[in-house]
Amino acid sequence: MSSLEVPGPTLSAEELTLLRAFLSFGGGGVLATWINSGMKQSPKEIADLLDSYIVQILKLYQH
Repeated sequence: MSSLEVPGPTLSAEELTLLRAFLSFGGGGVLATWINSGMKQSPKEIADLLDSYIVQILKLYQH
């Protein structure tokens, strides 16, 4: 597993585990919804959307 470095405040091991779970399961939920709704967006559009969500979440830790 690659390391996830979050800018800003230092997270405890438990908080980092929970953040990883949130990002993983949240991404899985987006993918499941996309598939179940007929995959109207391209895979690239969904990947870009997930990337933007992750970037925005990580930006929260910069402040």
